[in-house]
Amino acid sequence: MTTFYFVRHGRTILNQEQRFNGGHMDSPLTPEGIAGAIATGRMLAQTRFDQILVSPLRRAVTTARVIIKRSYYNPLSDIQVDPRLREIDLGDWDGQPLDKAKHFPGFDAYFNHPDQFDPSINHSEGYVRLLQRANAVIKDYDRPDLDKVLIVSHGVLLTALLNQLTGGDLKDMRKNGIIKNASVTVLESRPQLPFEKIGYNVVAETLASQPALQQYFS
Repeated sequence: MTTFYFVRHGRTILNQEQRFNGGHMDSPLTPEGIAGAIATGRMLAQTRFDQILVSPLRRAVTTARVIIKRSYYNPLSDIQVDPRLREIDLGDWDGQPLDKAKHFPGFDAYFNHPDQFDPSINHSEGYVRLLQRANAVIKDYDRPDLDKVLIVSHGVLLTALLNQLTGGDLKDMRKNGIIKNASVTVLESRPQLPFEKIGYNVVAETLASQPALQQYFS
C-alpha cells in the first residue's frame, strides 16, 4: 500500500489572466504562486518521500523545488521528472483567453460533459489519452517498496486522475471544480480501485482544522 501525495503547481501568470494553461504553455509562477508553494513546502517539510515525481513543465518543476527546499529529509536531487505528468495538450486552445474560448465549438463539452468531449475539434489530446498516461505513472509507483510518493503536476491532469482513482466517472470529474493551486490531495492505494481518500484539496489554511490529517504531514 502506497500513500500518494498529489500537488498542483502554484498559481501562474496564465492562471491569473484566465487563459488556458495546457501542456504547451509554460507560464511562470506569480509571487502568489511562489508563496503558495512555500506554504505547501512547510506543510510537507516533515514528510519523508520515497519517490518525488514532477511534470517537465517549468511551473511544476519550480513548485517541486520550492517545496523540497523546505524538506527535513529529501534533497533536491530526489526530484525526478516524468514526462507523463505534463498537463493536458489543449491543441489550438492553449493560451487562449477563457472569455474568447467559451464561444469555440466543443467548449461546453470540455467543461461540462467531459465524457462527450471530442479532442479532434481543437487538435488536442482529450481526457481518455490524458488518463492513460497518468494512470501509467500510478501503476509504476504503486509498489510495496514505496511508502510515500509525491507527485507535482497540473490542474486538469490531477483532477481527472483523482476522480478516477477514487471511483468517479469521467462525466463527473469537474463536478467539484479543478483542484486548487498548491493544494495537496492524499490517497492511499488499494489492490482494487477506489483508492482511499485521506485528504482532498488541502492547503495550509485548512490543515489546522483537520486534525485527523496531521499524521500524514509529519
